[in-house]
Amino acid sequence: MSDWKGRLRPEITLTAPDGTQFTAAWQGNDIEGAKDIGQFRHPLADGKTTQDMGSEGFSFPLTLIFEGADHDLMAMAFARAFLSQRGLWKVVHPQYGQFSLQGIGVKIAADPTGNANVSNVETTWIEPGEIDTSVSTSELGARVQAQADSVNAAAATQFTGGVDLSDAEGAASMAMTGSSGLGAFDASKLSKLASRVADIHSAVGEAYAEVAAAFMATPMDLINGASQVQTLLQLPALIQADITGKIMAFEDFCTRMIEGIGEGSDSMAINRARTSELFLTSALTGIAVGVAVSEPATREQAVKAIAGLNTLFQDVTAALDAVQEATSDNAALSQYFSHGATYADLARLISMAIAYLMRLTFDLKIAKRFTLGTPRAPIGITIAEYGTLGERDINLDFFIATNHLQGNDIILLPAGREVVVYV
Repeated sequence: MSDWKGRLRPEITLTAPDGTQFTAAWQGNDIEGAKDIGQFRHPLADGKTTQDMGSEGFSFPLTLIFEGADHDLMAMAFARAFLSQRGLWKVVHPQYGQFSLQGIGVKIAADPTGNANVSNVETTWIEPGEIDTSVSTSELGARVQAQADSVNAAAATQFTGGVDLSDAEGAASMAMTGSSGLGAFDASKLSKLASRVADIHSAVGEAYAEVAAAFMATPMDLINGASQVQTLLQLPALIQADITGKIMAFEDFCTRMIEGIGEGSDSMAINRARTSELFLTSALTGIAVGVAVSEPATREQAVKAIAGLNTLFQDVTAALDAVQEATSDNAALSQYFSHGATYADLARLISMAIAYLMRLTFDLKIAKRFTLGTPRAPIGITIAEYGTLGERDINLDFFIATNHLQGNDIILLPAGREVVVYV
């Protein structure tokens, strides 16, 4: 370990919340800390009872020394930034390294006679506790996708370790590929959504075949099957489609899966539950990935997506809890437990996706509805409300899509028709 002289930096660096950086010389200041103590007096008892309420954090008085031809202007610029900017400053202390500090007070020692070549600026700071470092929206979206990878890994491990293959392979494969698996996918809007995009449809078809092959093989290839289920269910999330329609397709699939779980407490019922859990977890993960790659166009869409995601997670959890209740009287090794290791990762993923959508709502447009007093053309309304048709008529297309216009309505809307624009 180097000695204190080797760790010293030549100057102090202070970065304002807006990114403006200041450097100054520094000689030395005391750093103070204090405990927050509750003190209680009791009648007829000597002394006090104390309660440790935690630390108040360090207090940093820092004397900054600005030098050079414009030292006075630099000192004033720093003081103005100190007072006008809100938020924490990044301070690289010459001796103790980087801190995030909240400014409290500033005082410039204006002494052109005694100190003509430097300006001393006395500042006071405190170190706040439990600093929550904010992240950008794009970084939050990337974290959603990273958490999705964690959920996939946990779900695959839990599935392969929980399936009971003591019955005949054929019977087990029926539990895997029936209404609690591929059958639900075939009938759902999710498969129809994937069929609209040629390259995605091809990839989904390959994953579908791999799922069937893995579950029907002897012995069953559970590891590959789990991976292919996740691929099958999450590929449609990558389609560049309306986020509301995408979530509705996943909801439709999950509803069919929940209906196919069925009742019972034998090993086949548990196999169906394990398979359903894998498919449902993969679908919920797919929704989260879809949220991260498909930014909603309006605030209304984002709010609906939040509500849909939250409701679907609760429905899935309730359905799996019901299976656990049905097997609660079984021997320990033949019971189904709905809150396995995957549950915590999945709950974290859903909360991160909802947080991402909530972050987006602040930057999205809000709806303005009005009723037409006279017949008007959509192209005229678009120019009046959006200012322009947009590049390649994107605003006009958006107006037509959000008002669900068809046929002659695309040319002329009648009086009395309610329309919506987003501002």
